[in-house]
Amino acid sequence: MTDFYNRFERLRDATHGEAYSAAQWLEWFREAGFTIDEVATMRKELEYESWVERTNPDERSREKLAELVRKPEAETVYDVSIEDGTVRGFSNEKVLIRAEK
Repeated sequence: MTDFYNRFERLRDATHGEAYSAAQWLEWFREAGFTIDEVATMRKELEYESWVERTNPDERSREKLAELVRKPEAETVYDVSIEDGTVRGFSNEKVLIRAEK
């Protein structure tokens, strides 16, 4: 899932580093000696066209994004909203971890 997410994000934004799964973050917190008190996940709704425009990707990247956003993996990762054949929006998952040392 994170592989698709990172590939999709890098097409739009060449400065995108790496996104990691909640499980990976939890592992890192535990390895660093933290006790996990709470984990909350939520989805952030985004309007597709304005999201693409924010980084002004080149035409080739826009076309590839348009292709990828319609793939089954995108539905799983992004909960894509399509109306009349046009991608209107999507959401991505955020995680909030409360931990203490």
